[in-house]
Amino acid sequence: RNLMPTHWGSASASNQGFGQGRGQDVGAGANPGAYPGAYPGASLSSRSLTTSGRNLHDIGTAVPKPPRRAFLSSASSAGGGDDPNGGGSLRLANSGITIDFYDPDTEAAQWSANGNTHDDDAHLMGGGGGGGRSSSGWIRGFNTLLTQPIREVMPTNRRKCILWVAALAILGVVFGALAKVEETSDTFGVSGANGGSKTPPPTKKTPTSDDPHDKSPGASSNDPPPPKVQPTFANPNLTKDGRTITTAGKGRMSTILSRILDSGVTDPGALPTQDQVESKDGPFRGAAPPDDATPQLKALAWIALYDERQVTPDDEYLLERYALAVFWHATYEVAALADVAMPPEPGTQNEYNFLKHDGWMTHLGVCSWMGVQCHHLGVDKSAVRYDADHTVTYLNLTRNSVRGTIPEELWTTFVDLRVLDLSHNMLAGSIGEEIGEWDDLEVVYLNDNFLEGSIPTTLFQPNHESKLEIFDAGNNFIAGPIPNNIGRLANLKRLALYSCWLTGTIPLSIAELKRLNTLYIDENTISGTIPTEIGGLSDLRDLRLRDNKMNGEIPSELGKLKNLEILYLDTNEFEGQVPAEVGLMTRLEELHLYKNKFTSKMPWSLGDLRYLKLLYLDSNGFTGSIPDSYGGSLHNLHQFYIYGNKITGTIPSNIWGLEDLEELRMNDCMLEGSLPEELGDLLKLRTLHLENNKFVGTLPDRMKNLEELEKLRISGNGFGGEVPDGLCLLRTSESGSGSLEEFVADCDAFQPACPCCTECVSHNKPAQEKPDVHEEPEADPTAAPTPTPQEVADDINETGRSDRLNQIKHRLVDKGISSADALKPAPKGQHRSAQRKALEWIADEDERQLAASHDFLFERFALASLWYATFDYARLYDQEHPPKKGEDPLPNWLHTNNWMTPAPICSWFGVTCHESNSADGSIDQFNITNNGVRGYVPDEFYKGLTDVTVLDLSHNLFNGTIADGVGHWEDLRLLYMNQNFFTGSLPASIFSPAHKSQLEIIDLGGNWLSGMIPNEIGDLSNLVRLALYENWISGTIPPFIANCKKLDTLYLDSNDLSGTIPRMLVTELIKLQDLRLRSNHLKGHIPEAIGDNLQQLKLLYLDDNELAGSIPSSIGLMSRLEELHLYKNKLTGTLPEELGKLRYLSLLYIDSNSLTGSIPDSFGDLHSLQQLFMFQNKLTGQIPAGIYGIEDVSELRLNNNGLFGSLPEEIGDLLKLRVLHLENNSFAGVLPATLGNMDELQVLRVQNNQFESPVADEICLLRQGSLNEFVSDCEKIGCKCCTECS
Repeated sequence: RNLMPTHWGSASASNQGFGQGRGQDVGAGANPGAYPGAYPGASLSSRSLTTSGRNLHDIGTAVPKPPRRAFLSSASSAGGGDDPNGGGSLRLANSGITIDFYDPDTEAAQWSANGNTHDDDAHLMGGGGGGGRSSSGWIRGFNTLLTQPIREVMPTNRRKCILWVAALAILGVVFGALAKVEETSDTFGVSGANGGSKTPPPTKKTPTSDDPHDKSPGASSNDPPPPKVQPTFANPNLTKDGRTITTAGKGRMSTILSRILDSGVTDPGALPTQDQVESKDGPFRGAAPPDDATPQLKALAWIALYDERQVTPDDEYLLERYALAVFWHATYEVAALADVAMPPEPGTQNEYNFLKHDGWMTHLGVCSWMGVQCHHLGVDKSAVRYDADHTVTYLNLTRNSVRGTIPEELWTTFVDLRVLDLSHNMLAGSIGEEIGEWDDLEVVYLNDNFLEGSIPTTLFQPNHESKLEIFDAGNNFIAGPIPNNIGRLANLKRLALYSCWLTGTIPLSIAELKRLNTLYIDENTISGTIPTEIGGLSDLRDLRLRDNKMNGEIPSELGKLKNLEILYLDTNEFEGQVPAEVGLMTRLEELHLYKNKFTSKMPWSLGDLRYLKLLYLDSNGFTGSIPDSYGGSLHNLHQFYIYGNKITGTIPSNIWGLEDLEELRMNDCMLEGSLPEELGDLLKLRTLHLENNKFVGTLPDRMKNLEELEKLRISGNGFGGEVPDGLCLLRTSESGSGSLEEFVADCDAFQPACPCCTECVSHNKPAQEKPDVHEEPEADPTAAPTPTPQEVADDINETGRSDRLNQIKHRLVDKGISSADALKPAPKGQHRSAQRKALEWIADEDERQLAASHDFLFERFALASLWYATFDYARLYDQEHPPKKGEDPLPNWLHTNNWMTPAPICSWFGVTCHESNSADGSIDQFNITNNGVRGYVPDEFYKGLTDVTVLDLSHNLFNGTIADGVGHWEDLRLLYMNQNFFTGSLPASIFSPAHKSQLEIIDLGGNWLSGMIPNEIGDLSNLVRLALYENWISGTIPPFIANCKKLDTLYLDSNDLSGTIPRMLVTELIKLQDLRLRSNHLKGHIPEAIGDNLQQLKLLYLDDNELAGSIPSSIGLMSRLEELHLYKNKLTGTLPEELGKLRYLSLLYIDSNSLTGSIPDSFGDLHSLQQLFMFQNKLTGQIPAGIYGIEDVSELRLNNNGLFGSLPEEIGDLLKLRVLHLENNSFAGVLPATLGNMDELQVLRVQNNQFESPVADEICLLRQGSLNEFVSDCEKIGCKCCTECS
C-alpha cells in the first residue's frame, strides 16, 4: 500500500496472475506487451506483495543495528505463467549482487556478486507478482519502498549473506508459482501480452491501480480521482508473448518513420534508420526502447506500436500527436527516470512532475489532452475539449511542474499555434528559431523556467505580418542582446524579458511598438542610456528598467508618456537631475528612482503627480530641501522614501497633511528643526524613520494619536526632554499591547531616560538593556537548569564572538527554546547545525537586528531554524549530490517571499500574525503547504512558536519525527501535516494534552507513522476531522474515539488496524458524514446498528478488509449516503432490499465477496446510481427490469456470477453507459440491437455466456465511435467486429 511505484517498467500482471489491485495496491509497471516508458502497467496484488515487503523488512529488522533508510524495489514477475520463458530477478543496486530467478538461457536460477560499493542509497530490486497466461516476468523495473540501507541489512559474514540472498530468491519463486494458480477477474488487470494499462502516470506518491473502483469520475477518495479507464486492444504490432515486434509492427514503424523524416520536424540523428527498423532485431532489442533512448525514438515506438488510437501513417494530424509524445518523453519521462536514479528523499519521484496530465499518452485524441485545444476552438480557455486529433492552436501547461528540456519538435511542428503558455515550470533548453514561422502566434508565455540561449531573431523577420501581442520570457537564463529589429512586432502589447542575462543596449526600434503597454526588461545587465524615442510609446502603462547597468540622464521625453502608471528606474547608474517633465505623467502611481547617482535638487514638478502612491527617491545624492509642492498635492501618497541623500532644511509643514501616508523614511540625511504637533495628524502612519539627522526639541504630545504606528526610529538626533506618556501608551496600551513594536532612540538623551524604548542607541551601536535589580525574576518552569559559571564559560559564552550573540544564546537556552549543544559552533570540517546557523544569522547577519530582549525574538529564531533545517539542508544535499547530466534539480522551497530578509516575519511567505502583517509579532497561522520543502522540522520550531492556531505543512517532503512540542500549543485548532514522510509514532501530546484542547482538525495522513492510536483521543472534545490514512498504524480502533461527539470526518484507511469495528463508533458519532476504514485487517461483522445512528453519513468505505457476515439492512436508513464501498471482504448472505431506499447513492461497490441470492427489485429505484459493481459473487437469477431505468448509470459490472436470462430491448435506454461487463454468467439469447443506441459505450464484455448469433449491425457501428473493447465468444455469436475473441 505504501510502496512507491514509478512511472516506468516494473512487474507485469495479467488477468490470470497478480493483476488484482485497487487504490491500495503495490506494484505498477510495464506489461511485456506494453511500453514501459510511457505509463504504469497492471498493479500487483495488495496482499501478496505487501506480505513480501514486510517479510523482507522483518529480515532487516532482525539485524542488531536498527534500520535507517534505503530503497527496496521490486523488479519483474518471478513467474512465467504459461510462458516457459517467464522469469525475474533480484539485484542489489550499486552492490553488484544479482539473483536471476529464472534465466531462459541457462534454465536455472542463479546469483552473482561482482564486488560491493559503499553507497547508502542502495536499491534492492526483487521479483514481483507473476506472469499469467501470456505474461513474461523478464521485465526489469522499480517499485520503491523506504526501508533501510542495504549494507545495514546484509550480514557481514559472507556465508550468511549467501543464505540471506537465497531466501529472497525463494520468495520470488513462490510469487511466480502463485501467479500460475491464482484466478482473478479480468476486471482487475490488463489482459496478457497484448494488454497494458494506458493510464497516465500518477502525480502523487499514492500507488497506481487498475481497480475499476478507483477510476470512476466522481469517486471520492483522499486523493484526486485517477484518469478515466482506458480500454486495451488486440495489438498486431507485437508477438503473442509481447517480447518482439511483428513484421506488421516493423512495417508500420517504418512507414511512420518515413513520414516524420520527410516532414523535417525531427533531426534524423535522433531516430533510427530504415535499415535498423526493418532489421531482424528491430530498432531496439525487445519490444520497447531502452531507458536511455531518445525521446524521439520513444515517441515513435509509442505511436507506431502501443498507441491504442493506431492512427494511420498518412493521417493528416499524426505529426501533432508525435510531437506531443516527444514532449512528454523529454519532460515527464526524463524527470521521472532521474528521480528513480537518484531520489533525494524516498518516494518523491512523482510529487512534482507534470502535475496534471489528463488524457496524455492515452488513446484519446490530442484535442482532449490537458492543456491542448485545436482549430475552431480558437484560444478560448473555457472551450470544451473533444476527442480528436486536429491542428493544435493552443498549448497551456502553466504552473504544472513540468521538468525537462523542450524538444525541437515543439517548435518545428506546431506552426498553427496561437497561444503557447509553458510558464512557471522547470523547463530547460532554448527557444527554437522556428517560432518565427508561426504566422498565427498571438500569445507566448515562457517565463519562470530555466531556458537558455538567446531571443530568436526569426521572430522579427519581415517575411510575414506578426500577430504577436504578448511575449513573456522573463526569469530565465536567456542571454545576449535584444534584437535590433524588435520593432517589427507591430501588434506587440506586452514585452517581458525581466530577470535574465540580457546584455547590450535598448534598441532604438523599440519605439516602433506603438501598441506596447507593458515593457519589462528589468533585472538584466543592460547598459547605455534610455532611448529618447521611448517617449513615443503613448500607450505605455508600465515601464520597468530597474536593476541594470544603465547610465546617463533620464530623457525629458519620458514626460510624453501620459498614460504611464508605473515607472521603475531604480538600481542603475543614472545621474544628473530628474527632468521636470516627469511631472507631466499625471497618471503615475509608482515612481522608483532609488539607488542611482542623482545629484541635483528634487524636482518641484513631482508635486503634480496627484495619483502617486509610492515615491522612492532614497539612496542617491539629492541636495537642497524637500519641495513644498510634495506636501501640497501628493494626497494619495502611501510611502515616501528619501533617506540616504544630502537633503537639508526642515520638513515642509504641509507634509503633515498627507493623511494617507503609511511610511515616511527620511533617515540618514541632514534635515533639521523640530517636529511639529501636526505630526500627530498622520493617523495611518505605521513607520517613521528620522534617525541620523539634526532634529532637535521634544517629541510632540500629539504623537499619541498615531495608534497604527509600529516602528519609530529617532536615534542620532538632538531630541531631549521627556518622552510623552501618550507615546509610551502606544507601546503598552490599556489593553496590554499597543501597535508600537519598535522604538529606537538615544535613551539617555531624555529626562528621565526613555522608559518605553525597545532599543537604546549610543554612537549608533545597540546597548544592552539593564534589568531591574530591584525585582527578583520569576522562575520559568520551562527553562534549563541554571548553569555553573564554568559551564557558562564553556557552553554559552564564546570568546571572539559579539556580546549580542552570547546574549541571544543565553536567552534561548535559559527559556528552553534550544540547547547549548545545538547552538555550539561546529567542529572544523563539519557542517553547522541548523540551530547554530539560525543563531549566527539572528545575531550577526540579520539586518533587522532585534534586541536580545525583544518580545518576538524567539519567533524569528524558530523560523530561521526551520529555514536552515529545510532549504539550506536541501541545498547542501544537492551540492553534494548534484544531478547527473540531463537530470533536473528537485524543487526546494518554491515560494520564499521575504524569508531570511530584514522584513518582519509577519510579511514572510506563509506567515500570518495575530495583529499585523508588517511587523515581527505573535504568529497566528503558519501555512507552507505544497511548497516543495525538504528536510526536517527542528524542535525549536515548536518551542519558539507558542500562539499558533493553524499549522499547515502538508504536501511537502518533510522527514523525521513529529515532536511532542506541537501538542503544547494551547490555541492550536487546525493541524495539517499530511502527505509528507514523517516517521515514528503518533505524538502523544496531541492526543493527551495537558490543557483543554482546541483542536478541530488533525490530518497526519500519507506519512510513515506507526504505533497505535492512544485511548486519550477521546479527550479531544472539539475534534471535527481526524485523518490518519496511509500510515503504518496498528492495533485496534479505540472505542474512546466515540467521545469525539463533533466528529464528522474519520479517515483511518490504509493502515494495519485489526480487531472489529467498535459498536460505540457507530452509535455515538451521529454527526459523521465521511467514514473510511478501508484497507486494514478488520474482522467481525459490520455492526447491525450502523444505519440506525449514522444517518448523516454520505461516504462509507469498509472495503478491502476481512469483514464477514451479512450486510446490515439498517444501511438502508442512511438516506444521505452517496457512496457505499463494501468490496473485497468476506460478506455472505443476500442483498438487503432496503438498499434500494438510498436515493442519493451514486456508487455501489459490493463486488468480490460471497453474496448469494438474486439482485433485489428495489435496486431499480436507485435513480442517482452511476456505478454498480457486483461482480465476483455468487448471485443468481435475472437482472431486475428496473435496473434498465437508471438513466445515469455509466458502469455496470455484473460479471463472474450465476446470472441468467436474456437481455431485454430496454437495456438500450442506458444512454450514458460506458462500461458493461456481463462475462462469465449464463445469459442467453441474442444481444439486443438497441445496444447500438449507447453512443458512449467504450467497453462491452459478454464472453463465456450462452448468447446466440447474430450480432446486430447497430452494435458493430459503435466500433466506428466510442466502442474500443468488444470481447465475446466470436464463433458462437458470429461476431465480426469484436476486438477480442474468447
